[in-house]
Amino acid sequence: MIEWDWANSGRQLAQLFVAFVLTLPVAWNRERADRVMGLRTFPLVAMASCGFMLLAQSAFSGAPDAQARAFQGVITGIGFIGAGAILKQDGSVKGSATAASIWNVGAIGAAVALGRYEIALLLALADYLILRYLTKLKNEPQRDATDGSLQTASARSPGKAMHSGERGRPARCVTRLAGHLRGSPGRRWEETDWRGERIVTASSSSRRRSARRPRSPERGRAARGTRFLWVACQLLTAGSVLAAEPAAVAKQAGDWRRQNERQILEEFSELLAIPNLASDRPNIQRNAELIAAMLKKRGLTTQLLTVEGAPPIVVGDLVVPEAKRTIAFYAHYDGQPVDPAKWKSAPWQPVMRDRAGNEVDWRDANKIDPEWRLYARSSGDDKAPIIGIVAALDALRAQGVAPMVNLRFVFEGEEEAGSPHLAQYLKKYPGVLRPDAWVLCDGPVHQSRRMELFFGARGVVDLELTVYGPVKGLHDGHYGNWVPNPIVRLAHLLASMRDENGRILIKGFYEEVRPPSAEEQAALAKIPDVEAELRREFQIGATEGAGKSLNELLLLPALNVRGIESSGVGEKSSNSIPPEARASLDFRLVPNETPESIQPLVERHLEAQGYKVVREPPDAATRMKHAKIVRANWGAGYPPARTSLDLPLSREIADLMTAAGHEPVRLPTVGGSIPMYLFQQPNDTPVIGLPIANHDDNQHAADENLRLQNLWDGIEVYAALFAGLAGAR
Repeated sequence: MIEWDWANSGRQLAQLFVAFVLTLPVAWNRERADRVMGLRTFPLVAMASCGFMLLAQSAFSGAPDAQARAFQGVITGIGFIGAGAILKQDGSVKGSATAASIWNVGAIGAAVALGRYEIALLLALADYLILRYLTKLKNEPQRDATDGSLQTASARSPGKAMHSGERGRPARCVTRLAGHLRGSPGRRWEETDWRGERIVTASSSSRRRSARRPRSPERGRAARGTRFLWVACQLLTAGSVLAAEPAAVAKQAGDWRRQNERQILEEFSELLAIPNLASDRPNIQRNAELIAAMLKKRGLTTQLLTVEGAPPIVVGDLVVPEAKRTIAFYAHYDGQPVDPAKWKSAPWQPVMRDRAGNEVDWRDANKIDPEWRLYARSSGDDKAPIIGIVAALDALRAQGVAPMVNLRFVFEGEEEAGSPHLAQYLKKYPGVLRPDAWVLCDGPVHQSRRMELFFGARGVVDLELTVYGPVKGLHDGHYGNWVPNPIVRLAHLLASMRDENGRILIKGFYEEVRPPSAEEQAALAKIPDVEAELRREFQIGATEGAGKSLNELLLLPALNVRGIESSGVGEKSSNSIPPEARASLDFRLVPNETPESIQPLVERHLEAQGYKVVREPPDAATRMKHAKIVRANWGAGYPPARTSLDLPLSREIADLMTAAGHEPVRLPTVGGSIPMYLFQQPNDTPVIGLPIANHDDNQHAADENLRLQNLWDGIEVYAALFAGLAGAR
């Protein structure tokens, strides 16, 4: 059975119709001038040209050379048609303007097929205006006042003349007023003779003859031409809206990408080659300046926001006149620290590898495999959205599609350092950094490889614990079982805070947890089950959570032991009791918890285990006074955030992605932490996450990579969103 692409077919029919309408003014002008080609020929040529180019795009997608050859054939064929309009009679040549117009309407049809509506409209206007007004500067045939015969202005009397009826053309013609449908109230049409004199009028309720004041041919033709142009402009606008349909925009963005993959990867590689640690000020500045230049290249208004001691935030604006809202897209251009010894290749020298892990030269390859991966620091987290965004802007420009909302792109330079200056930036630049909504382009897609939308992120706060033993290391044979071992004490302390299933045992820790809403529960039920595959990938025989699914657990707080440090193991071990043991923890928080609300709960728990809580290394007096001592040092942290899945914007973005062929997995929250709460302040601004990197991109680790298909999908989705987000809500 043939599968019919209704969305694409509708767009193509609309393009053919626009090509038809744009040529009507020129066709009418030639028809009224008694030319051999007129109302039938010109629209047919335009539609045929448009149709051939649409077929070429479909048949030779991704092969620009083949499309160019098809275009060349169209041009040649139209030239033969135009040649038939040129006649030599009595030593003079007639029809050259008609022939040129035939060629021009062929270009109009091709421009419409390629989505360049502005070019098509300019060609149509120029053609009509030239034929309409510059004709007066030529010696055109004119009708004799006595018998209606044609005479040239230069001869006027001698010579042969052609009577208007010789070609059997009707003496009268009918034109309907633009914009009125049959049976509509006030619908009127008129019948005119060749001089433009109105001789019959009718309405939907009656048809009656009435005498009308004659009007000049010039006046009648100008009015009809104006009406045709008005209709053309209205249909051009409608055609542009149809062309912005998400499925069509995404498909054309994909077609454009296939023709420009090497240019995209070249620009991406240049960006990835710059080291991007937030603490490396010279290089982080180079990153910011290159990104600003990339945005300026696309015609965006660009600025570098600065505060003392922080990397700049790059902002690019694409302003739409009279747009009612501004949507900001966020990403960050800094990356995690690296240990080059653990990488297969240098972290800031981008390398392409195939599915088997072998290096490939993508610049000279015959075809770029979408399953290849580009290895470099920040290839996935988080420079991928930056190159995806600018490529999507290029694809839209190639289509001639403009957004309906103001688009703002905000790229931060110290997210991986914890965004310590983000709040300061938001306070200093409220006019720039307080849009109507945020889309955060950070993180990986769902483990099922489907794109995802996340509507929340857990908050985070870290805690460093140090448990003390003897003031110096002691021989465990002489003092073991008598001098307290800090490693053992730390192990028992951690076990008192969290059980083996991950449940936090600290009293009152779950009292502030907000239960999931009905929309969130419905979204959870639709998330693909990938847990069995993940267990195989991670090679684990069981999971924590006491039977709860991964996504259910992400709606709950978590306590993670990031690391334990004391004396050595293996070859570095010694038979001794160490003086101290340290553990690094992080707490993942959910609404309505905050770092400030859980800190007293944790410290009361430590005290309930018999420990004296201190902030600095204890002195001798403190050691002698207290049996158990723990040093607790808290990080800054930030609270969780959540956006409703039922907001109009939440549904709009999900619907656009689905229409573009990338139905998203909707996650009420991600397990990781992003400072979404800062973007929500102070007016509870909607914040939605849209990541594009592959889930197995080795984020924050050695050999970070980006699967190319994820980038290609991201370009299509960004293009659909930029073009489809509505101008008012």
